[in-house]
Amino acid sequence: MATLQFKGKAAVWNHHLSVPYHTLEKDAKKSLKGTDDAENLIIEGDNLLALKALLPQYQGRIKCIYIDPPYNTGNENWVYSDNVSSPMIKDWLGKTVGKEGEDLVRHDKWLCMMTPRLKLLRELLADDGVIFVSIDDNEAARLKNLMDDVFGEECFMSSLVWTTKNAARGVPPTTMLMDNHEYVLCYSRVKDGVKFKGLPRDEEDFSNPDNDPRGLWRSESIRATGGQKNFFAIKDPKTKMVFEGNWAFSKSKIEEMIADGLILFPASEDGTPRQKKFMDSYRNENKAFVSYLGWFSTENATKDFMELFDGEKLFDFPKPVELIRFLIEQSTNDGDIILDSFAGSGTTAQAVVEVNGEKERRKCILVQLPEEIKKDTPAYRAGFRWVHELTVERIKRVLKGIKSKSGFSYYTLGPAIDADALLEGKLPKYNEFAKYVYYLATGKNLADEKKIEEKAGFVGKAESESIWLLYKQDMDALKGLAITLDWAQEAHKKDKGRKVVYAPACYLDDETLDQYNIKFVSIPYNLFERQS
Repeated sequence: MATLQFKGKAAVWNHHLSVPYHTLEKDAKKSLKGTDDAENLIIEGDNLLALKALLPQYQGRIKCIYIDPPYNTGNENWVYSDNVSSPMIKDWLGKTVGKEGEDLVRHDKWLCMMTPRLKLLRELLADDGVIFVSIDDNEAARLKNLMDDVFGEECFMSSLVWTTKNAARGVPPTTMLMDNHEYVLCYSRVKDGVKFKGLPRDEEDFSNPDNDPRGLWRSESIRATGGQKNFFAIKDPKTKMVFEGNWAFSKSKIEEMIADGLILFPASEDGTPRQKKFMDSYRNENKAFVSYLGWFSTENATKDFMELFDGEKLFDFPKPVELIRFLIEQSTNDGDIILDSFAGSGTTAQAVVEVNGEKERRKCILVQLPEEIKKDTPAYRAGFRWVHELTVERIKRVLKGIKSKSGFSYYTLGPAIDADALLEGKLPKYNEFAKYVYYLATGKNLADEKKIEEKAGFVGKAESESIWLLYKQDMDALKGLAITLDWAQEAHKKDKGRKVVYAPACYLDDETLDQYNIKFVSIPYNLFERQS
């Protein structure tokens, strides 16, 4: 399989592994209170860091990801900010990405930005999950190749197309050809891991002109469309007319269908026999939807957003809520988690809330960069200084407008969880650290945080081993913690299997550790060693 090549690829391909984990700090004052705010999250911060911070709790749990990254038109003026250990890429830091002449390096920068984020998004996606990525022709081809590399070509499902406007408006281009479509690239986490719900079958497509007691039916072709080689003649038992062809069914099956009155013969030899297909005989209750999604008005999307904000145009080019709602309806069920790490104006949150209605409880996680709003813009004049403020306000107004009981917990990125931070005394809470070491040890999220036993140091079971953490959020207390003989004996009573124990120190020799089936991992120095 051919792979996409671009400047900086070698430096960013595994960059997501070196990105430090950060704690997520809840801000109660900015949270949107509701009777159900569990796992409805708004995270303010760089989405690369935020996605890494989500892994210990959400790895493999996200059912649907929708993202709307910068389209890289050359006019968006986004800034490359990833701290990659490459001299060339470090030279990009903090610089605005726009049209840069004929070298087209902005495309390389965009691919370098997208790669580690797609890598982390794949880790978060459930085995039966799907990712949707909005894009236009500026980067569609490169994005397709990149996602083939990250997710696997076999996991490509479709390039969905939707119409942005139904007529050419404004100043015509010099070519007199105007684009009116965008794409949503669709990939699964594993091959054949996703089945969409499809669309309800429309009774208008069926009829029963002969009052067949078997119900509504329509005619369908019986000619072979695949690799079938069923060449034979079909004879109308009434008119004796003969029809030659390559058919979708065997000769014996066709004869059976004729006997059951399921073959419709034409009035002349120029026609082709067809079959009666009854509405209730379809294998799936619903029919498949096609990759052309139709028209979703971007103008109406802007108007809908403006209605929430008293007629003010505070955000450019929001996505149509109906588009994202359709994708969520097709791919999720009650209780599933939807993630949008390029939250923007918060359209995804509105779509989730609307799909849920009064009964269902899908969860929504949003991530939005602290992106400054430019002066002399309607949003700035309305009092907004950061895009994430606009995101929160939209969600607040949507919840109020439809009288939803849902809430959203607001989080910011806390200190990094790494050796340097720990040695500096930047100590996370026990449960936050526990989820982190569990993920380090197992590569999986901690499914049941409630089973953590801080006093005993027990974090959780993972197949044939258990994970333990001796830790306190206090530097003086932390210095006195160690694996002792008494502790090892108590832990062994609880679990005689293999125990991976994260602790500042160990007072036992290797022989005693083996006796109690303990693998010692030193914190902070061996913190990043994933145990096998």
